[in-house]
Order: sequence, then structure tokens, then C-alpha cells
Amino acid sequence: MADTPDFEDSNSLNLVREALERTGMPKDATREILTSLWGRDEMPEITDDGQYRNYVKCHKVLEDVFCKSDMSISEWAGTPQGVVCLTIGARILKWEKKTG
Repeated sequence: MADTPDFEDSNSLNLVREALERTGMPKDATREILTSLWGRDEMPEITDDGQYRNYVKCHKVLEDVFCKSDMSISEWAGTPQGVVCLTIGARILKWEKKTG
């Protein structure tokens, strides 16, 4: 896998990177997610329980960012951070439904 692209000019991806790092997610998993977002504009599917737990942590961090903002939910949902949070939430729900 290629090195994680330099996101220094992207506040949105920096926030996502910080959220992922705060979860304690392994660097390889963080790199995979950031590369997918940067290169394909998609969030990888959850494939195991460890990844699920990391996504839940990341989702919580991004939700906390929203709670500290003064935006409405509809405004925030249109931001890159909101889109990532909603996408992670959808992946979490899909995994929970699959694993019952």
C-alpha cells in the first residue's frame, strides 16, 4: 500500500486523520481509510470486530466535533466531516445488522 498522501492543505482530512489517531486505530488501518477517502472518496467496509470498534470510536470523535460546533445538523451533514461521520455511521449499522 502506498504511503498516506500529504493532507496538510485539507483541514477536513486532517480532522479525520486526527479522529482516527485518537481512537488508537493501527497506523495501517488509518492509512487505508485516509487513502480511500483521498483517492476514491469512499469509506472502506467493516471486515472484522477490531475495525468495527475503531469505527465506533472514530464516529464518537466526529460526533463530538459536531456537538461543539454551532451548526445545525443539516449544515453539518453537508461538511466533509459530517459526510465522513454519516458514512462511518452507515458502515457501523451495516456491520451490526450483518453480525446481529
